[in-house]
Amino acid sequence: IMLKQSSLKIIADADTPLGAPHQARLKTVEDAPSPAPRGRGRPRKADGARDETRERLIRAGIDILSEQCFASTSLDEILKSCDVPKGSFYYYFSSKNAFGCEVVRQYGVLYAQYLNRFLHNTALSPLQRLKMFIAANKDAIAHHDYKRGCLLGNIGQELGAWDADFRAMVDDAMGDWEGHIENCLIAAQEAGEVPEGADLKGLAAFFWIGWEGAVFRSKLLRDTKPIDLFANAFFKALGAPSQDAA
Repeated sequence: IMLKQSSLKIIADADTPLGAPHQARLKTVEDAPSPAPRGRGRPRKADGARDETRERLIRAGIDILSEQCFASTSLDEILKSCDVPKGSFYYYFSSKNAFGCEVVRQYGVLYAQYLNRFLHNTALSPLQRLKMFIAANKDAIAHHDYKRGCLLGNIGQELGAWDADFRAMVDDAMGDWEGHIENCLIAAQEAGEVPEGADLKGLAAFFWIGWEGAVFRSKLLRDTKPIDLFANAFFKALGAPSQDAA
């Protein structure tokens, strides 16, 4: 399966956990969208300073929206958290919604990078890589006191029903993540860990459908047992040993 090309270069800590993408540094490259023509906002700065300010805004958005809903998050709260004046915000983004869409897009790319830290670990078998991803995220959810989850899951549940832009962004990112899981399952099948004839594309889609629900339930109960329940059911559907048997 061909994976989508990102317009971002992500330089991330190899141990960046779920819901902690602020530890990564995001840099735009040549095909990244340019800022809108300047209307409101402060005078232009050097390119490096402009990029750093935009990056701070995106990181702040990822941090905050991984924990709380978009509608109730004020622009002032985001700006205060990263010490950026409102005039500078409007140099980069025409509105709060435009900012939210960019946060979703960049989070999707960043999380795919994080996911592949596990899925490309050739020291482990393909299914062991997936099990390590699940285990690391369980630890991260507990580490953040069950307050931080998947930003796409949060935004998708809140805005997907009525905002076409957010819905398209979330669906695009989720489709990309499914592709990475499908590639892992293809490798697992080639290694004899998954039986021939399994619907790998459908199972990859099922993984994220179940995962998002399990993360939501774990936050609600403040317990990672829902993730264990989902993981065991998923590996059983694959015809593989359960998560606990890893």
